[in-house]
Amino acid sequence: MLDTLLLDETRHIAYTAALIEEFARNGQAVQVKQLMRERLSDFNAITNEEMERNVFESV
Repeated sequence: MLDTLLLDETRHIAYTAALIEEFARNGQAVQVKQLMRERLSDFNAITNEEMERNVFESV
């Protein structure tokens, strides 16, 4: 099951990376960089909020 999930996620990552590269090479590098900054900021905010709520189990 985990191998199937890993393969699926790897394909999604590869597909997304190819799209990002295509947009960047076709004159939209500035927009790609801005969107990446925004999404990383969003992800960081979500992670910080989850950490404050102690969502993750301690190992």
